[in-house]
Amino acid sequence: MASVHSRILNLNRRWPAVFMALFLWCLGLLLIFSACQATPTPPTPIAPTDSPVPSQTATLHPIPTSRPTLAPSGTPVLSPTPGPSPTSTALPPLVAHTWQPAPVLVQAGYYDKDNLSPFGKEPYLVLYATGQLIMKQCQGARCTLGTQTLDRQGICSFLNTIDRQGFFDYDPSTFQSPQGGGRAFYLEVNAWRSKSVQIDGLDQWLQDPSWLDKQLHCTNCVARPVVLAALANTFDFLNRYHPTGLKTFQADRLAVWISQPWLAGTSTPWLLQGISLSQMYTDSRCSDPANGRAIELTGSEAVRVSEYVNQIVSLGNPPVFTEGNLKLQVVDQWLLPGEVAAGCGETTDSLPAVSYPTPDFQLQCQPSDGLIPIPTPTLPPPIPLPLP
Repeated sequence: MASVHSRILNLNRRWPAVFMALFLWCLGLLLIFSACQATPTPPTPIAPTDSPVPSQTATLHPIPTSRPTLAPSGTPVLSPTPGPSPTSTALPPLVAHTWQPAPVLVQAGYYDKDNLSPFGKEPYLVLYATGQLIMKQCQGARCTLGTQTLDRQGICSFLNTIDRQGFFDYDPSTFQSPQGGGRAFYLEVNAWRSKSVQIDGLDQWLQDPSWLDKQLHCTNCVARPVVLAALANTFDFLNRYHPTGLKTFQADRLAVWISQPWLAGTSTPWLLQGISLSQMYTDSRCSDPANGRAIELTGSEAVRVSEYVNQIVSLGNPPVFTEGNLKLQVVDQWLLPGEVAAGCGETTDSLPAVSYPTPDFQLQCQPSDGLIPIPTPTLPPPIPLPLP
């Protein structure tokens, strides 16, 4: 028993030396392993890019972010990648301008190329040199026109903003639509510079770049058109612009197009007292009886015709009417200030009419008139993933 006790005692006396030897042996192995590894190279820092500095002279005039839909089809949401698009080019500084304005400074809307009446153009925003602004306001499928008068600074901040989107330098030839016809977005701006574009299906390409692939039931089978930033940004600005204080616009002239029916459905007898369908049809004929023109109605006559046609359509019937041996289709549209109904040989209304007087004043715009900020769309919060 004493022998076992002495062995344990001797082992306890030698344990610190054994532990120290083991520690030094492990440390040596660790140093040898570290020396065999390649020394990592620290990453090269990326130099920050310069951000554009906003002009110190521009006064921003905010616009509300809450607004009704401008276009009957709804406001498209810009896709982050609307197709192959080069980056924006730098713009020259905004400068002062003095010029003789055209009667209509800006008009934007949609043009249905397949429409068989001369009312294919449907403006949703018109700005006159007088400052009168007319805009379409829609709640669901019901649309009305609102109006207000902008002062000189309001006109200039609007035009300055279009300038800063790069629209005046946009090249329409860069957009090549793979499918023609249908509905096109159009924009005409007549300021210190003028630019007019008509782009097939722009709202669709911006909302969903693969919309045509889906329609054709294929994947990447259609080359997407190039949408330059200048066009996309201008379209986005016009769609988000909505000033407060708009009042209902009351039109006082109605354009009526009477033709042989092209819509299918049951016809309705023309029962409007005091207004002859056959007489309106006779008045709409041109020197060549095969051609027609839109006639203009005013006052109570215009109101009665518009209400009667709308009543028939609201019942689900086509605007096709019979009177005696005649069976005719009636399409009507209220005219804006300066707009004239399509004449013989014309396919659309004219805005402004050639005879509409040119303003007898000049407009002056300064950089200090400011810009209209475009609210950034608020992204929805991310959807939380389910817990495992």
